[in-house]
Amino acid sequence: MQQVLWSEEYAVGNEQIDSQHKSLFEILNKLRISISNKQEKRYIDKNIMELQHYTVMHFSAEELYMSDAMYKNMDKHILQHDFFTGKIKELDPANDSNSVDTKIELLEFLTEWLFNHVLTEDKKAASFILT
Repeated sequence: MQQVLWSEEYAVGNEQIDSQHKSLFEILNKLRISISNKQEKRYIDKNIMELQHYTVMHFSAEELYMSDAMYKNMDKHILQHDFFTGKIKELDPANDSNSVDTKIELLEFLTEWLFNHVLTEDKKAASFILT
């Protein structure tokens, strides 16, 4: 698994949201390292929980911006957020049946989804909000 690198390509033009996206990428990297290095379960679980909590906080902030701007595609955007948080729950530490390979596959999916979401949906919302 490769490291998730932030680039200005992902910037949406809102300092708070861009900072939160950078933090999400950093959390994904920590989780990737803990899984790849087969660290103790407690470290992996801690990183999974951090990803879960931070994602909820970040999505709430995004949704508040969209609501304040009366973003017309907000419902669709929220459904995508709900899908992502549902996928994160598949990594839940309580689900001990996930093998390392399954966790890696889920993490790769989440990473790719986040990249695409930021580059398409978040940029569309930001374009609407900032105009």
